Amino acid sequence: MNGDNNGDKAPWEVKKGLRAVESSNGVHMFSPYSTATGLYGQRFTEIKDLPIMEGISREQFGADTTLQNQILDMRWRGDIPNVPAMTSNAMRYQKEYPNQIGNLTFNELAMLSNLTGRQRGREYFASKRPGYTGPPFKMPQPNKTPEEYIARIREALKQKKQDAKNLQNKVPYAAAANNPKAYNKQITFLDNLLSGKSSFIDKIMNKDIKTK
Repeated sequence: MNGDNNGDKAPWEVKKGLRAVESSNGVHMFSPYSTATGLYGQRFTEIKDLPIMEGISREQFGADTTLQNQILDMRWRGDIPNVPAMTSNAMRYQKEYPNQIGNLTFNELAMLSNLTGRQRGREYFASKRPGYTGPPFKMPQPNKTPEEYIARIREALKQKKQDAKNLQNKVPYAAAANNPKAYNKQITFLDNLLSGKSSFIDKIMNKDIKTK
């Protein structure tokens, strides 16, 4: 298995990508077309009966990003009844459709299953096989196509990496001059920290902080 999976929590790349494509980084927390809720567009009808959700309304869930992250980690691992793990979906696609997944990474396959679900994802890749004679693959409206979904994720992650690079010139680090190794570790730490703090990173990026 490839990717950043540690078997416990969804990687920052997955969370960053899904936040961008599902809620525009927290702008659209409640879908008017379904029960998709929160940063990651998780269907409230799928999770409302979990023990961890006892007494939690959809509105409360949409306001609780800590709980949203916990539920996404459960989805990543496969701890939600009758909902296949995102990791399992990605492995399934890699095994069954090695010639159809193209350059999609493990994490991208996992994220794509958040859009399609396991079975519809299988139908999508099956439709790309040579000689396929079934009906054209279509996602129910108003969903994005798989191609649009992945493109938005890649755009967000590309911007995230650029923001991390720009921080090197915005944030002062005492170790920068004499200890490049420590400096790189600090950059990595801040990068991971800010992956869940888009508003905070925006504030830092807009401040004129000079490196000493």
